Formats: sequence, structure tokens, C-alpha cells
Amino acid sequence: MNNAERRFLDNITSLPSLNVPKLHRVVTGVIIFLVLAAGLILYFTPWIQTAYGTGMVDSLDPKDRTQPINALVDGQVKQWHVREGQQVKAGDPIVTLIDIDAQRLEKLQSQLSAANLKNQANETAVRNAENNLARQKSLEAQGLVSRKEVEQAEIKVQELRAKAAASVSEINEASMILSRQSTQTKLAPVDGTRLGDEVEVKEAAHFSLETIGAYAHKLPDDADSNIVTKCYHYFCEKMLNDDKAVSPVAITLHKNLPIGSGLGSSASSIVAAFAALNALFDSPFDDDTLLTMMGELEGQISGSIHYDNVAPCFLGGMTLMTGSPSPVTLSLPLNDEWYYAICYSGISVSTAAARDILPKQVDMATALTFGRQLGVFVHALHSKAFSLAASVMQDVIAEPYRKSLLPGFDEARAFSEREGALAFGISGSGPTVFAVCDSQNQAEKIAAYLDKNYVQNDDGFSHVCQIPKLGTLVSKA
Repeated sequence: MNNAERRFLDNITSLPSLNVPKLHRVVTGVIIFLVLAAGLILYFTPWIQTAYGTGMVDSLDPKDRTQPINALVDGQVKQWHVREGQQVKAGDPIVTLIDIDAQRLEKLQSQLSAANLKNQANETAVRNAENNLARQKSLEAQGLVSRKEVEQAEIKVQELRAKAAASVSEINEASMILSRQSTQTKLAPVDGTRLGDEVEVKEAAHFSLETIGAYAHKLPDDADSNIVTKCYHYFCEKMLNDDKAVSPVAITLHKNLPIGSGLGSSASSIVAAFAALNALFDSPFDDDTLLTMMGELEGQISGSIHYDNVAPCFLGGMTLMTGSPSPVTLSLPLNDEWYYAICYSGISVSTAAARDILPKQVDMATALTFGRQLGVFVHALHSKAFSLAASVMQDVIAEPYRKSLLPGFDEARAFSEREGALAFGISGSGPTVFAVCDSQNQAEKIAAYLDKNYVQNDDGFSHVCQIPKLGTLVSKA
């Protein structure tokens, strides 16, 4: 530091110590405290304001939200089975619709037939186009046609292959719709209700069985006890005996028929299972062999081999059991103008119990009456004397005993007869009853009475039916 710098510093006077008044310090402290407190309050205060308005609250989970339901057919609502807001499980019925098109099944069958014919024509056209293409390529190699002609032939093949693929899609769609709309039982409700059981089978790593549908809760919890499982094992046994390969499958049973109803519930499951398995494994068994297998499985349920349920379910129409191995059944003529009012009361009557109530022996007069009625019935059907056929439709062997198991049977018969029903009886071993009617209006009136007076609980139902000519329908995915 030189002399000039030292003289400059000596001339600077220091600031005397600053004394802040106490009041100022207090005020400053209060201000700082208030700022900090305000900051803390603002930090922890939620910035949410209340706003008033109208709207709808939806669930965060899509599975808990209201789900739209689309019906396969247009129709009128006959009955709601649930209330608004009520939770349902998979397979629970929601609503019963009356199909506005009574001929829908026949139309769907016609559509499927038309689609098959169209596909056959398309496949033939593809083969012809492919042969023409091969011929054009051969001629090109010989220098007899131009490259342009070959390219046109190639384009034609591609166009026809696309049309053939589209026709296959039409077949698959028609088959799927038809399988959903058709029934596999002896009786088909005219309102489109599905009474028959349905079975879905697909290849899997191991065997499994899933049961869904309106009456699935009536089935045993153990899958091994289910008749469909027994069908699979029996089918595999027959396949192995014939040195044919089998593989595990996953089966889904749609149980649409009530158990112990007298409507052939077990037969419906058996027929659907065997038909589906046979289709999955490329039809190793013909219809006669399948029918024999079905009868043998049905015998495991009832105690003896018989075909009176599986045969009409599998083949369709009305069948007569021959009592011989070949042919097992004969097809009987149908009266297309007859309608059947059927009613399941909701109670269960086991086949075994219905048989135990029958006498071990039948007297000669009863046996002669039964034989005479059966002969007249078959002859009348073939002669188209349908009034005569209806007049002998009376069970003189089982009904006098089995009706004691059915509350309200005598009253239901009396009402049906007053309304002019051609015949009235028990379906199978009961408790389902049926009335044969010569008009749909008459059948609807009797069905309404039965629904109100014969049904015992929520499981019961009443329908107007006709006998379908089609048997079990199989659809491949």
C-alpha cells in the first residue's frame, strides 16, 4: 500500500453501531410469524371447492357398471326375471323374449342351406380357375399365350378365392346363429325359448367341465358325478377300443332343462355331449353307433338301457322304439297343426321314484288295452287320421299311479278337457304335464291356466310347443 492509499483510508470514518428500537423488533417478528403461519395454513389447506349440479355417478371398475345386453332376436318381453339394480351371476336368466318371427328356425335353416350351396359353387369355380391358370402357364411356356393372359387368370383365381372365403364366413355365422336358436329336445317352444341343453367342447391341456345355465345350480358340485363327464370317459373308451387317438377337452354344459322334470333332462345332456365330442374328433362314429352309446349312458341314470328319450332328442320328430338293435327306432308321421301346452311344476320327481310307485305286474285287461291303443295310434298317424290318434293317447299303465306324485294334476286335466284339449298326460315320469291342442290359441289358454295353477315355485314354467323335425344340431367354430 502506497502513501496515497493510506491517506485515503485514514480519511474514511466508520459507521457508528446501529441501535434498532425494541418496538420495531417486535413488529418485525410478528410480521415474520404471520407470514410463516399463513404459508403453513395454505400448504395444508385442500384446494377443493364445493360445486352443485346434476349428473350420474359411475363405478370405477368396468365390471361393476351397468352392462348393456343384446338379444339374438327381436321380440317382445314376456317376463323380467330380475329387478333394476339387482346383481346377477353368469348364466342367470334376465328376461324372456317372445320371438316375433315364429318361423325363424326354418328361415335360419334355409339360410344355412343356401350358404352351403353358395360355398360349393364358389369352391367349384376356384378349382376350375386354378385348372385354367395351370393351363395358361403351360401355354405361356410354349409361347402360345401372352404373359398378360396368365396374369388375368391369376387375378381371377384370387377373386374367386376371396368369394369362397366370404361364403365360408356366411356358413359359420349362419351355423352359430342356428345353433343358438335351435332346441335339442322333443318339444320346441313356439316363442323361441331354448329348453334343450347345449354342450361346447374344445381342445385343452387337461379335461375340465364348466356348468352354466338356468338349472346349473341343480347339478352335483363334483364334476366326476356329472353325466357329461361320464360321456367323455365313455367316448374315450370307445375311441381307444377302435385304436383311435383322443385328447383332453374343455367342456361347457349349458343346463337349460330342469333335472327330474320328465322332459328328458339327462338325455338332453347326453345327446349334446356325444354329438359335440363326435364332431370335435371328425365324426369317428356314425349315427347308429352314437345312438347306441347314448342309450347305454342313459341306462346308467335310469337303471336300464332305453332310447325313448335320447332317440327323439338326437333324431328329431316323433320316434317309435322297435325293441331291436337295428333299427333302434322308427320315425312316425307328425301333425304339423298340433300344438302342445307343456308345464313343469317346479318340483322334482326322480325316475327311480316314479318307477318304484308302479306295480310289478300289469293285469291282462290293462295290457290288452295298452297294446290296442298303441296299434291304433301308429296306424292312425300313418293314415293321417289324427283325431283317431289323439283319442287313444291315454296312459293306462303308469298315469293312474304316478299322478298321485303330482299336486294339481286332476284339476289341470279337468280344465284342459273342458277347453277341448285332444289329450292330456304326464311327460315321462313327471311332474311335467302336456295337453295336445288343435290350435295355438287353445294351447296358449291352457298353458296360461297351468302357469297360474299347476306351477308350484319359481323353477316352474309353461310353454306352447310343437314337435321339431330337426334333431340335434352341431356347429363347428
